[in-house]
Amino acid sequence: MLYYPAVRRRLPSQLVTVTVFLLTGAPAWAWGCRGHQIVALIAAAHLQPAVAARVRQILAIPASPEARRPCRGSVSLPPLARVAGWADAVRTASTDPFHFVNLPLDARRGHVDYAAICQSDCISAVLNRYLAQLRAPATSPRQRAVALRYVIHLVGDAFQPLHVSDNADRGGNCVRTRLPRVRRRSDLHADWDSQILNRMMRSQGPAAYARRLEQRFGRRYAAGSLRPLDWIWSSHAVAVGTAYGPLHLAPGCHARTLRLRPAYVRGAEAAIAVQLDRAGWRLAAVLNQELAR
Repeated sequence: MLYYPAVRRRLPSQLVTVTVFLLTGAPAWAWGCRGHQIVALIAAAHLQPAVAARVRQILAIPASPEARRPCRGSVSLPPLARVAGWADAVRTASTDPFHFVNLPLDARRGHVDYAAICQSDCISAVLNRYLAQLRAPATSPRQRAVALRYVIHLVGDAFQPLHVSDNADRGGNCVRTRLPRVRRRSDLHADWDSQILNRMMRSQGPAAYARRLEQRFGRRYAAGSLRPLDWIWSSHAVAVGTAYGPLHLAPGCHARTLRLRPAYVRGAEAAIAVQLDRAGWRLAAVLNQELAR
């Protein structure tokens, strides 16, 4: 069970999202601080005792660079959740590709040149590199501290459907949207990153919401593949069927604001809850595998 204290709600920063989009054209930050903290809290509750101790030991070593914009309210969380947003806070133009892979909506596993799309710096390639660093005896303590922080974060990114899909719209960043009963416009990517999750959480903090997911799903998603590529294709299927499917959008950016219907939001909420829970269990599983060696 999860027994971590709740933290204050963190309001999403639209300014940061727009700045990242304008400067890099890459997808915005997956899940935001709160979503990544939820994933890490679920994982922390299911670490083997020896692995949990090893995680604390590794994360006690400062990582370089230091986070410029640390997540608010994280000081009261366990170490795993405290650093869950680090990879976004130190994000630069060179590390942007770490967080996503632009799989076209019509891409099918075994029928697309994934290596050409991914090249060497997409999320699956980077995750595999950092997992290898975690297990390698020759990795220095500071390198291992950085590798663990990236693994904690990128596992969450791999389960955000719009970080592994693209409809020639920059991962939904240039599809203008408006949620039901909300006056302010958003975009499809931001909706799946944080806007819909914020509605789901309401006044709950990440710890309380992580407990809620555990009560709802139990061990339903405890078992599963430990291969990042499998997570990515599974998340891509959610993007195809749930994020984009009901919208029937032509490829490309859309200047017209798309009003999302309540039925669409309910479907997205259900998918987001599952993806967060699955990400938490997979993160626990890979850490238990790699750090128990």
